[in-house]
Amino acid sequence: MQMFTKKKIEVVVEAIYAPRVVEAAKNAGAKGYTVLPNLQGSGTHGDRRGSGLSGAFENVMVICVVDASIAGAVMTAINEAIGDAIGVLYASDVEVLRDEHF
Repeated sequence: MQMFTKKKIEVVVEAIYAPRVVEAAKNAGAKGYTVLPNLQGSGTHGDRRGSGLSGAFENVMVICVVDASIAGAVMTAINEAIGDAIGVLYASDVEVLRDEHF
C-alpha cells in the first residue's frame, strides 16, 4: 500500500477566531479542514475549561492536512489571521492514503 507524506497543521484558538483560521487556510491552498469544538487544557495563559454558559471563551482546534509544498504558506496565513489572539499553532508529518485529497 502506497502512503504519501503530508503536513498536519493544528491550531488551537478561541472559537471566535475559527472562521478567520479556516478562511486563511483555504486562501493559502488548504483543500479541507476539521474543527474540533469545546477543548480544555492549560498553557501559558492558564487553564481553559470549555464552553461555559456563553461559549465566549471556548477553544476549538482546526486541523488541516496539506502538501508540504504549501505548509509554510498555510501556517503563515493562519498566524497572520490570529494575530495576537491566544492560540497554539504547530505542524507535524503524517502519512495519508489518498494523495489527491490533500
